Amino acid sequence: MGQWPDERIEAYKRYVEKDKEDIEKLEREYVRLQSAIRGTIERIGRIESSKGNYEGELYLQGWELKDNGWVRVYESQ
Repeated sequence: MGQWPDERIEAYKRYVEKDKEDIEKLEREYVRLQSAIRGTIERIGRIESSKGNYEGELYLQGWELKDNGWVRVYESQ
């Protein structure tokens, strides 16, 4: 393999530096997205918990959500 001209060497150095910058940028984006996903998962958990509390209270009032909508669990005496 012959010696490369200086211009080619400098161009390849720029390519490597640019690729390194691109990788670092993508890694930062990856970390940001992971954090956003964690936040979304936590929000889902809070909403599910709240929903469960509401469903429990409604059940105590005689209501339950089924596939076809809200139904009475038992009739008041």
